[in-house]
Amino acid sequence: MRAKTLLFLILLSIGGVLRAQDTIRTLIISEARFDQAHEAYCELTNMGIDTLNLKNFEFGVVGPWTSRISATDITQWFNVGTNNWFMLPDWKLAPGKSIVIANVNDWNLRMWYKDPDHYGPITKAEMWKLANIQINQPEAPTQPNPLDSVSPYWNVGQVWNGRTCWYVRHHVAPGDSVVVDQVGGVFDGTAADGVAEGSNKDKSYDVAGVASATANDILVRKFTVKKGNIDFATGRGTTLAESEWMPIPIFVPGGWEPNRAVLWTVGNHLNAHLDDTTLVSNTISIGWADSTLTVPWGVRHDDSIMYQFERKPGLGWHYDYAKTHADSAFVSCRTGDIFTIYAFGDTMSVIPFKLNVLPPTNDANIVVPKKVPNAQGWYTNAGPIYEVTDKVPGMDTIRASILRGIGYATRVDTLYKYLEKAPQASWEIVWVDGQSRTDLKNGDILKVTSQNGAAKQYFIKVDQYRPSHNAYLASITWPDIPDTYKGFYGWIGDTVPNFVYSKYTYQVQVPFDVNGIPALVANPQNNGAVINVTRASNLSGSVDARTVTFKSTAEDDTTILQYQVQLSKQKNPADVQPWLTAEPFISQFVWQEQWANAFMEICNPGNLPMDLSKYMLCFGYFNDPATAITANTGTGNWANRYSKYIPGMRWQDATTWGITPAIAMQDLNVNPIVQPGDVFVLGDIRGTGISGYPWWASQQCDIDFGHTPWGETVNNWTSLQEWNGANYFLFKIDNDSVRTGLKPASDPNDFTLLESWGSGTGADPVIGGLSMQQINGYERKPQYYKAKSPDFTVSFGTDQATSEWIFTDRAYYDAKHVGWPNDILLVADGIGNHFMDEVTVYKSTISSTVYKYSGAYSNHETLWGVKTGTTVNDFIANL
Repeated sequence: MRAKTLLFLILLSIGGVLRAQDTIRTLIISEARFDQAHEAYCELTNMGIDTLNLKNFEFGVVGPWTSRISATDITQWFNVGTNNWFMLPDWKLAPGKSIVIANVNDWNLRMWYKDPDHYGPITKAEMWKLANIQINQPEAPTQPNPLDSVSPYWNVGQVWNGRTCWYVRHHVAPGDSVVVDQVGGVFDGTAADGVAEGSNKDKSYDVAGVASATANDILVRKFTVKKGNIDFATGRGTTLAESEWMPIPIFVPGGWEPNRAVLWTVGNHLNAHLDDTTLVSNTISIGWADSTLTVPWGVRHDDSIMYQFERKPGLGWHYDYAKTHADSAFVSCRTGDIFTIYAFGDTMSVIPFKLNVLPPTNDANIVVPKKVPNAQGWYTNAGPIYEVTDKVPGMDTIRASILRGIGYATRVDTLYKYLEKAPQASWEIVWVDGQSRTDLKNGDILKVTSQNGAAKQYFIKVDQYRPSHNAYLASITWPDIPDTYKGFYGWIGDTVPNFVYSKYTYQVQVPFDVNGIPALVANPQNNGAVINVTRASNLSGSVDARTVTFKSTAEDDTTILQYQVQLSKQKNPADVQPWLTAEPFISQFVWQEQWANAFMEICNPGNLPMDLSKYMLCFGYFNDPATAITANTGTGNWANRYSKYIPGMRWQDATTWGITPAIAMQDLNVNPIVQPGDVFVLGDIRGTGISGYPWWASQQCDIDFGHTPWGETVNNWTSLQEWNGANYFLFKIDNDSVRTGLKPASDPNDFTLLESWGSGTGADPVIGGLSMQQINGYERKPQYYKAKSPDFTVSFGTDQATSEWIFTDRAYYDAKHVGWPNDILLVADGIGNHFMDEVTVYKSTISSTVYKYSGAYSNHETLWGVKTGTTVNDFIANL
């Protein structure tokens, strides 16, 4: 028996060795870009000596929130989710050959052909040809869409900010597989970081000593690496010499670059060098000794200059402009610009060449487009207004894009303004109809004559008249506003308070001493838009009767926007019956606006000023309200202190907190007094790549935890901005000792819960029958004026009809023909004011749309307009 047992163990051992030998580790990740999904690609190369069949390999993604069977053993990763991995195709990959896996976007490309005004290509043109395996990303706001191809494993390409890991797994035999390579996986995240234990943090990582290289650089593997390495944390290195990877800067980090080129490293992996055999040009003189490039006048910068060289695999580049504002408008190369060229092989060769641009020759008769500045006069990330083709057979063309000509009736001097010619050359327009004009027509020709008399002609492609899609208003004004109110109560001259062209709802109070209904006027941005007005009819009537509606229809007769101004008549303070028991409630909640920001609006429904320093909000992953109060109140919890917030109060500094934590003190930066019908807005703004900062939503914030007024840093994911399993609580403070700083805000007995937002279970909240997703907005319907119950989900309802909340998302605004980026930003529309029906539960007065009444609440009020013969029932019905 012992002999048999020993033989069995030997066989097991041999089998284990054979299986280990069967594992193929020579299919490696040789290049990767994973800063943004729309630019992401990964190159795989067979570094072995045998042809590989790719069907035995899996390619997948692991993100910061991906759970795995083992946080420490990478070989035990599970395939998490049906669209987080896929098997590679039945494809024979020869030694030294590479394949490219890349995200592609076809819907915007198709829509560009249909509507070039609103859509455009996202995927680089070259990548369509280079990508052997294309991952079609979902793009249409509503899915499925017959024009939008979506790969079943599309989530493999959802990589952002360099925080994600791609891996390759070899399936050795049925039921037996092992991860053989990965890029991006450092796996130093913990639950305290708000990620899955043992996954990446929600951040970028340094590579080869380059800060945040996973978000700002393309990573190319050294050619010396012949086998995969599952330890990227070590393999990334702290210097270029010790790293397996070579970073090259992305053209526009965090920006938009669909019209930029693809590096010549993609689709090939070899031991490239930078020398006079690999960098060859017939037009540019290369100074190897002093690292200069002597460039003919008219060569364009960015990627175009690279095409003056012979295309050689393994090369990359990066263009940096000379730091002179005067040169910023030019697309042509300028003396002093730096053109850095890289070659990737066993090591990275890199030379930053300084450009010396030659004067134009006497036969120079070309034109080069120039850039258009932004509203502030700067050219950052700006592009040329015109495209000018170069050496196209027949005749070159000046146009706005491939599908579009320049604008109808563009002036000749505007064309000249945004083109560059040689200073000694001359130009003129050859009119298509023989008639000299100030405006261009399609078919006009730009004739450029060089100093020596050589002429070159450019066809000018001009669009037909295109009706404007602009239905936005430039302003809503009250021309007859009394001068005494201009500049007060938020009025900017005669423009309604807080007007922003992309904000569609407003609330305006008519002073009690002003007679009549204000005759508001809408002014369109484009004079071709048609404005239809529905006037308010009765300031004492229903919401509809008190609302002015402006329906703006653009010239195209398709784009329609509707602006509403709800009027309310201010009462004489002497006639206002005070509502002494009003309590605040959550009137609006916006989750993950721009995929990064949170907003919460607290409304004062009463008719007296309300001091919100008597209330406390809690945010976090606490299903029990008492736990929400006691959590993060220890001496070591200062970093998470703003999981609780009292308006008009702040928490003490870290040192004091470490001795007596959770003591609130007055914050004079924030006014906690909320006027009747007004709101207090909390924001947690962490990303403004779409909107810029500040913008209209940020300007409505009374407190922004991402930009604190006291200069302290509030860590991300520790305050209002939480992930979708968190809960939000509104408490009333019952103990004045908390507000005066005599007692810590840590005892549940000192608080009464008024309202909760969340599921209460750690699951995604379901509001109106729909699970909460990123870029969702929720506004309380106008008939609700108080927290219905402190219990979770009571206000959520089971569908849109039973929910107390009006729901908006990107698809909602896309259906209204709101284009990018407002279809993202407008989920926060309404932040800063709240539309609410008049509350009457506390009143001992009447109102009527039939009779006139004195409107006060004394025992001696008067009512006029009752006709003789009116029955009691008819009278009551008119009140």
